[in-house]
This record gives sequence, structure tokens and C-alpha cells, in this order.
Amino acid sequence: DFSGSVTVEVTSSRTVSSVDIRPKSYGITPTINGNKITFTLSQPRKVSLELNGNLHFPLFVIGNPIEVNPPSPGAPNVLYFGPGIHRPGKITPTSGQTIYIAGGAVVRGFIDGRDVQNVKVLGRGIIDGSENAVSTPLNRFVNSKDITTSGIILVGGGNTGWINTLYDSERVTISNLKIFGSTFGGDGIDIVDSQYVTVDDCFIRTWDDNIAIKGFGGYGGPYGSTYDRSSIFQPKSITVSRCVGWTDRANNFVVGHVEFRNTNLASDFLFTDSDVIHNTAYNAALTVWNSDGAMVKNVRYENIRVEDTQNLFR
Repeated sequence: DFSGSVTVEVTSSRTVSSVDIRPKSYGITPTINGNKITFTLSQPRKVSLELNGNLHFPLFVIGNPIEVNPPSPGAPNVLYFGPGIHRPGKITPTSGQTIYIAGGAVVRGFIDGRDVQNVKVLGRGIIDGSENAVSTPLNRFVNSKDITTSGIILVGGGNTGWINTLYDSERVTISNLKIFGSTFGGDGIDIVDSQYVTVDDCFIRTWDDNIAIKGFGGYGGPYGSTYDRSSIFQPKSITVSRCVGWTDRANNFVVGHVEFRNTNLASDFLFTDSDVIHNTAYNAALTVWNSDGAMVKNVRYENIRVEDTQNLFR
């Protein structure tokens, strides 16, 4: 974490002939001296450093702004995870609670919030799904309102499916997340039948979709076939801004694919001022893909910078 500017020096065990620092829109020019790479971050940025054109061994450098007034251990309505490894299993937040994952903390488990309001998930630490016994998102909220998730790192692995997921929720803010996942179906951020959602300044490298706006469709939702669909929201008013995406299999920024089946209208989705640094998949960087009968309206992509689409599987 830093303010102002910092100089970063990276020493490589490999001979360095070229360096790409992405997103290239940031205009970061490295200096190479033997096997040392030096560059300056003039503000907190999240970047991918790639040597000699090799995409198999990137180094992700994560620069965060300094935290302002983080909660203290023992503060009221705060579930605090300090530095170290924690194995809480399933974490079930209550309304009005803050879950704080401090820098240096690795939480091996998952958050499952249902029917809650005014919950915050904050910090600079990691939620790690590598030991989860069942397929579940690492951070999920269902039928919830006024939810904030900011600053943490989510690492999918093991049985992790969709990584950061909303179902039937509203007034949600997602910011400064760093999401890394390598599993089949391991989307980064899935926004399902939800409304008034803001996603800002996130860095996502996943094997499946980076950010997807969806309906329940054939997946049945978090309650399976017993879910009462009469209460679901119409997906609307979702904004994604200043995000960076890299997918190895699917879409970077997508509306649809999982069906808007029983929704009369899905509308008002904006993707803006964001970067696609890699799409090495058989799908697309920007996708509107409604596979059922609902109307999808007012989808806008603006100021999206697409650097690399290889379509290796075509």
C-alpha cells in the first residue's frame, strides 16, 4: 500500500530480452538492466508484468491505496482476521457486521451471506478456496441489500466455482478486488438477478468469465429447484468501471449466457474505462449473449481498451 509514487525493482531468474507491463494504457515504461526490471507507479495500480512475451509466468504487482480507518480487533460488530492462516470454514455474516481480513491474513474458507443488510467485507488479506470441500463461491450474497466488498484478494482453487457472486441483491458496491482463479466455471464476478450494483477498480485473471451479468436460468440459483422465482429482481442499473480483465477460456465482460429466462427486462448495463489485457479463449472480450426470451436493453461499452485477443481454440 502506498500514496504518492513508488519505484519497483524486480529481479528475474531468467534472461530478460523484453518486458510488457499491462495494462499498456497506464503508460508504464520499464528500464531493463541485465536481469533487473525497474519501473515507477505514480499512483496505486494493479499490473501484469510479462517477460519475453511469455504469458505462462506473469508477475502481478498489486499496488493499493493506504487504508483509511480500518477497524480494530474487538471492535463492535467486527469479525476480525489478523495476519496468519485461518480455517473458519463457512462464514455467515449478520446484518450490520463488518468482516475484516487484514493484510497478511489468509482465510481458507468462504463467506455466505443470505438475507442480510449493511454488511461490509474489507481489508487487504486473502480468501483462499484451495481447501474448500464443496464447490462454492468465496464471497456470496443472496437476497441482500447495501453490501460492500472492497480491497481483498480472492484466490479460487480446489472446488471453487464462481468466485465473487451476487444473487437477487441490490445496492451493492464492489471495489479494488483482486481475483485469481484457474478452475472450470471459475468466473471472477457474477451479478445474478441483481440491481443497482457498482463494480470499480478490480483486477481479474480467471480461466472463465471475468465479469458476467446473468439470470438464474438452468442453474436454478443458490436455493436450487425450490427457489421462489416470483421475488427475483429484474437485472438493471449495473456499472463496471476501471477494471482489468484476463481470461483464458471465456469472456472478459459479458451480459448473459446464463439465461434471463423468467425476467421481463434486463436493462441499463454500462462497462466503461476498462482494459482487456488478454483473451486467449474461444469466446470474446465484449459479449452480449442472451440465450432465452427476456428483453436485454441499454447495454453500453465505452472506452474499453482491448490489447490481446488470441482465440487460440478457434
